[in-house]
Amino acid sequence: MRLHFLSLISCFFLVTQTVAQEIEKVKVPFKDPLPWFSIRGSCTIPKITGSEAFRISFLGVYDANLTVHFRLGKMFTIGVGYQSVLFNQSAFFKYKGLDTRLNVSNGIVKIGIDKPVGPKSFVTLSATSGFGINQYTAVKAAKDSLNGKYPTYFNATFLRPEVSYNFLVEDNFAFGVLIAYNMILASYDPKLNCFDTYENFGKYKNKANMGWISFGFNFYYGPKKKKA
Repeated sequence: MRLHFLSLISCFFLVTQTVAQEIEKVKVPFKDPLPWFSIRGSCTIPKITGSEAFRISFLGVYDANLTVHFRLGKMFTIGVGYQSVLFNQSAFFKYKGLDTRLNVSNGIVKIGIDKPVGPKSFVTLSATSGFGINQYTAVKAAKDSLNGKYPTYFNATFLRPEVSYNFLVEDNFAFGVLIAYNMILASYDPKLNCFDTYENFGKYKNKANMGWISFGFNFYYGPKKKKA
């Protein structure tokens, strides 16, 4: 798992560096620099791409986050915030009368680069990491005697590289489109939600981390001082 994690980080930063170098060739500055302080958020739809066992268990509902950022230098930013993700049980388990959900709540730290690519647009390349609680709700085992045998939550760190293309509608306000890959640094355990009491998970691949791709929209707002 450690080798897979380090390989993923290395590949991400290699791709980020290559894309940044290509963006650097585009010399189109903003009329005014982006504010030093900004508030950013996104709302996306998660598509599970992790282990097969995780994919047959849940479907993504939403993936949202809100962060506050400080710009260090011309393009580099660092921010902190909160991420909330919701998954519903798949149709396979819904037909068994279940309404189990997975709620992901993360405290996050995000580092990124904002690079102008036009008079009213910029690309953001970023990497997010953090730690949070992953809670299963409405857990119900096939037999009542099996309820409460295992905890219904687990704590884990995560990694999320992402890229967004943003369009300024004002000098300090932008909307954009975003794509990201999320990876919880833990394996999916069907014992925690009691799904293993309904299905034999031994026949499904479950070595990969719990991961998903998120695609959707984001916004950017950078308060500016009023001119005297």
